[in-house]
Amino acid sequence: MRQATQIDTFRQRVGSMIRMDFYRLVHTPLLYIMVAVSALIPALVLSMVSANEPGAAQTFTNVWQVVEMVQGGADGLGIMGMALLCNINMVFIFAAILVSIFVSHDYSSGFIKNIFTVHAKKVDYVVSKTVVGVFAGGGMVLAYLIGALLAGVLAGKSFDTGSAGAIGVVMCVLSKICLMGVFVPLYLAVAVFFKQRLWLTIIGAFVVGILFYPVAMFSAPLNSTLLNVLLCVAGAFLLGGAVGWVCDLILRTRDLA
Repeated sequence: MRQATQIDTFRQRVGSMIRMDFYRLVHTPLLYIMVAVSALIPALVLSMVSANEPGAAQTFTNVWQVVEMVQGGADGLGIMGMALLCNINMVFIFAAILVSIFVSHDYSSGFIKNIFTVHAKKVDYVVSKTVVGVFAGGGMVLAYLIGALLAGVLAGKSFDTGSAGAIGVVMCVLSKICLMGVFVPLYLAVAVFFKQRLWLTIIGAFVVGILFYPVAMFSAPLNSTLLNVLLCVAGAFLLGGAVGWVCDLILRTRDLA
């Protein structure tokens, strides 16, 4: 009975903070800027790369090439150079910027002290910021996908999924969203460490994002399966949970000022 009461109390505390953070997030112009940028990137990549290539030697002949590569790239969907990096995985870097600014504002405005006056448990803050960060990151992933589809239609690119198949594309997108559960806690750890020092937070989060960039590439290729989704979910719970514990430790051992 006591354990059930503790769980209910935890849910109430965290639920209250999540609602507050969601309200702040949806009223933050930065969220919509990042979502818009995520949707525009595939169009820019398609137009910039195609403009510098002759018609018979196009790098992007398939719309899915600007989304992600297949594992091994055996059917030509695997691509090199700029296109290898300028794909849907860029949203993980955008998520770093969003989380950095969102958290640093709590410190620079002094709002962090008000939060912990009402919510004494630091873990509530960590869980709430992680949930809203994953939500925002997932929105960016979907925005990128929609932008790629629209850009592909306008550019007249093929929508043939090749060996990946439609299921592979769906599993890929789901895997990317689940991977936000790994990246967001990492960015959150950097943000609570540097506190109100926004420029250090952004640089630190950017470095972390670049270091873990291969994880986003190889954990969720275009020909993903349900196994990829499950592995990404497991990674979010295990690695994300471990990093979340580090965030909680930082908050409990460092001054909020």
